[in-house]
Amino acid sequence: MVPDWAIGVAAIVAVIAVAQIAVGRSGVGRRARLRDRLTLGDPEVPRLTEELEGMQRRLAELEERVDFHERLLATQREKDRLSK
Repeated sequence: MVPDWAIGVAAIVAVIAVAQIAVGRSGVGRRARLRDRLTLGDPEVPRLTEELEGMQRRLAELEERVDFHERLLATQREKDRLSK
């Protein structure tokens, strides 16, 4: 039988891994290519800036969710420890 906290930790690790993959695919190489070809007058700059801000908001939301679940798991562990 796998403990509940282990399942929760595995879920958090999976969310973090998916977030890292999503950010890596959409960001690192693409950002470098865009930086090389963009100039200050490029009409795509506002759209790309908005897209980047959207990804940053999504990442911040994921971080908040992970923090919430970590606190929830810690609370459950503390309850389990006190009940023994």
